[in-house]
Parts: sequence; C-alpha cells; structure tokens
Amino acid sequence: ARDCTFSNIKVSGLGESGKTAISANFSDSTKGVNAGGLVGLSEGKSSFEEITIERIIINPGEEENIGLIVGQVAKSSFGSTIFRNCSVLKSSISKQPLEPRKNTNVGGIVGLADGLVVDNLAALFSEIVIDVNATNVGGLVGNCFGAMNIAAPISKMQITANNANNANNAAN
Repeated sequence: ARDCTFSNIKVSGLGESGKTAISANFSDSTKGVNAGGLVGLSEGKSSFEEITIERIIINPGEEENIGLIVGQVAKSSFGSTIFRNCSVLKSSISKQPLEPRKNTNVGGIVGLADGLVVDNLAALFSEIVIDVNATNVGGLVGNCFGAMNIAAPISKMQITANNANNANNAAN
C-alpha cells in the first residue's frame, strides 16, 4: 500500500465458544519479507486511523518483518506513516510449536519502521503476547530506524523472545 489511508476498520477474531476465528498462518511459506494483520508493506505517507485489531493470532513462517497491524512501514520524503487512535487487543504473534523459526523485526503494531508516528491517546494496546524466536522484538515496534514518536497507553504486554537479540517492551 503506497500513500494510502486506512480508517474505521475493525478486524476481530471472536468465533464460536470464544475461540479465535481469524488467524494468519505463514508457517508453510518460503522465506518471505512482510507479514501484517492488515497490511504487509506500507510505503510513502500512509495513515492508519481508528483501526482495531482484536483476538488475532499470527503464526509466522520465515518472515523478516511481522506486525499485528503492518509488517513494514517504509519512509517517504513526504513524511512518516501515522497510526492515530489504533488499538490492538488480546492478540498475539506466536512461534510454531513443533518447529521454531528465526524471525527478524517483530512488533505489536509494526515489525520494521522507517519513520513512524503513533498518536494513540484515545486507544488501547492491551493483552498483546509476542512469543517468537527472533531478532529485534518490541511490544509495539520490532525495529525502528529513523524518527519515531509514540504516545500511547500500554497494558498487559507479554514478550517471550527466545534466543533474541534486542528485546524490549516498547521499541528497539
């Protein structure tokens, strides 16, 4: 997605008996690049407004950039990608139980960001679980190079980064 605006979108995985109905399973893929709950790659001056991701599970394969909303945000000369009033609730990125993989850049919102603004004063990041074998793991952003500004309330975040280089609750 290049120079796009995504607004007022709710992706919910509540199924029968409260089990997750929506899950992205990339475990059988060949080595890929970007995996996101909504968008794999966002380029240019894009914005994500009033997005809610709830009860979603991403089971990664060999992706390099994994996020519950966007896998990778690529910067533009026009400005940074903006996330405004987006929520991620009761969602997870989990390794495959039988065969652990090694991923790079895994985050609760975005896996890899080059210029990012998160303005979420009216939104929530709650009950996010990230359980991966990875390098660069962050509760919100896995790896950010370039300017980043985050204003967001965070609660109940659990990160298990097995064999991780650079693990953090907010961003690396």
